[in-house]
Amino acid sequence: MESYFLELNAIIQFGKDLPRLKIYKNIKTSIWAIIEPMESISTKNYKIIRSTLKRIEESKINIDWDLPGEKEFSAFGCKIETIKPELYELYQNIITTDDISKLNEIDSETIFKLIEMRKSAIKMLKQKTKYGETSIDNLQMSLMLYVCKITNKNILTLMDSYDHSLDRYISAMNEITKIRKKATINIFNDVYYFSYLCDENTYLVSDDKHMQTLDSKYNKVIKIDEFKKRINFV
Repeated sequence: MESYFLELNAIIQFGKDLPRLKIYKNIKTSIWAIIEPMESISTKNYKIIRSTLKRIEESKINIDWDLPGEKEFSAFGCKIETIKPELYELYQNIITTDDISKLNEIDSETIFKLIEMRKSAIKMLKQKTKYGETSIDNLQMSLMLYVCKITNKNILTLMDSYDHSLDRYISAMNEITKIRKKATINIFNDVYYFSYLCDENTYLVSDDKHMQTLDSKYNKVIKIDEFKKRINFV
């Protein structure tokens, strides 16, 4: 069965209509779309960001709460500890708190951790793709070596354990090596969305042209208007 993944810009484009998606069971998003606006939260934009998060909650969209790093490890049968529980708590606190001044000290600490985590994630992705155009096999091996270094597991064990759930993510990484000199922080950030596209039956919903470039091997990125037609959304 086909399913659809909404990245942040698609979520924002739906605006007040987003909660109407609750009648559909094959639509999902991820924590990566949720933490992007939370990272930049301030007194000026708090109401806007809170409204966006509330709409996500009201839409009943399936949310994948694993961080991209967790996806990288789970694809090889491994687990790592992350700040996911703290991020979920921050998400819930923002939804239920009408004023930013009412957020607690722990929330402020989580926002700081979130900012640092995303900086580290972008830096790491730039490191993985710094050698220019490379091959998918080399990128997959690079990921395995990274997991091997952190977990101390045998590389052959990791090779046997790989479940191919990162194939589209690795392909997107390969594409960004071709345009690396022109790639913005936003494009590097968007590569991580592909870590959630674990099969070829999931369409990424996005109007961003670079998303189509990143998924050129699979060609499963559709624009918002096409998505609405497919699900008969009027």
